[in-house]
Amino acid sequence: MPSPRNVNVSRSSRTLSGNLSVSVGQRIRQAREAAGISQAQLARVLGRAPATLSNWESGGRMPGLDDLLELGEALDRPPSFFMPRRPSVDEGSSPASLVLRAEASQLAGADLGPSVDAVMERAGAMSAPDRRFFAHTQEPAALAEELLSVSRTAEPPVPVNDLAAVCGARVIDDLEFSTDALSGFVLHQDDGPVIAANTKQPRGRRRFTVAHELGHLLLNHHADFHIDLVSSVASGEPPGFDWRHERAANSFAASLLMPAGMVRDDWLDGHQDAAWLATRRYKVSQEAMGIRLAVLGLR
Repeated sequence: MPSPRNVNVSRSSRTLSGNLSVSVGQRIRQAREAAGISQAQLARVLGRAPATLSNWESGGRMPGLDDLLELGEALDRPPSFFMPRRPSVDEGSSPASLVLRAEASQLAGADLGPSVDAVMERAGAMSAPDRRFFAHTQEPAALAEELLSVSRTAEPPVPVNDLAAVCGARVIDDLEFSTDALSGFVLHQDDGPVIAANTKQPRGRRRFTVAHELGHLLLNHHADFHIDLVSSVASGEPPGFDWRHERAANSFAASLLMPAGMVRDDWLDGHQDAAWLATRRYKVSQEAMGIRLAVLGLR
């Protein structure tokens, strides 16, 4: 039965609302698939019925603001991610500048340049580490396991910055970026790659950003420059953007920071408190741990 606020809406308003519901549903599905989880798994994380999530994704039902906030927390996206995209920019630029401008247009003209400049200046004062790890696989979970094995990482929390150094990358995660919407990026310089993560993010999310960007680097997703935004990096869908890359980078990051064997051992040893595992043991966000436990079939 429709709610009172919907009883007297016009046909055109209902059509607009329906189109919006479909668009929002598509964004929910994209974010869920990028996280590599099923509808049923996400429903469990959110404490919702699977039918509710199915209705959201199909456009049959419009999620409320509280729902979008919870979806954003669970999928590591801001509520604005789920809203329809604005038109992208013209196609007359190089891929790197086009990506930058397309994403900046989603931020109502936010200037990302100062963030990049600050990171480049800091990186110039750092010695580039020698690369000691060379992957033998491009499957994200197997790649994470290989890196953990080569580095002899046996206990959480996984030292993600040290592992990035083993891969020849410098990490800068103590700078406040010029916009809160920028979560992190990879920058290739002549003396090696630089991974940057916005220090305004909570520590657990910042660690995931570093691991996510390291995944992009090791999986050879970006030749020159790549950025990830808290606001919709995908909403402009600039040329070269691939949701499969985001899904793979997320899978790598989750497998690196929350190795399946370690998490299962902790769970079987009686440590079945997701909040404790996230904050005390693995130093990740509770949302990331919730999704990981669902993927591993532990909740």
